[in-house]
Amino acid sequence: MNRAEMPSDDSQHSQPWRDVDVLLIGESDEECARFFGGECELTDAAARAFEDAFGVRFESTDEFLTFFRDQGCHLESLCAFPSHTSSGSERTRLLRESVPDLATRLQNLQPDVVVTLLKRIEPHVTKSIELAGLVVPLYVLPYPRKSQADAFREGLAAILRSRSRSRRAA
Repeated sequence: MNRAEMPSDDSQHSQPWRDVDVLLIGESDEECARFFGGECELTDAAARAFEDAFGVRFESTDEFLTFFRDQGCHLESLCAFPSHTSSGSERTRLLRESVPDLATRLQNLQPDVVVTLLKRIEPHVTKSIELAGLVVPLYVLPYPRKSQADAFREGLAAILRSRSRSRRAA
């Protein structure tokens, strides 16, 4: 899949995704755009976790992103605005106000598993899952910055391995 086929930050929420097995949820659209552009530590850490889980090696970001999508994985954001630049109370308000929109997207995507990529957004993601009427496992991973990169990689790899086994058994 080349970048022209990748969802842009403008189209990612309108993309007609199907068969979402594992849905990763980050904080903002800006973060998602960097992920799909291969421009952040999240992309690198996720690629390494996929390599660990599936015993593969990716030669490029595009190769990883194709595999990511082929495995039924998708990345969404809680907030459509760059919340990280906001003050504490403003950020909390933006995240809280984003809950109904995420709930709608969750209803459309119908993921089998949800993985939150920041511990601080867990309450908002939990509320969105409840509003969507979904009963799905929710895993919370730390964002893979320096000291948390190994925990993220190991946690995501474990989730992917368990999902892979579940899919084979079905």
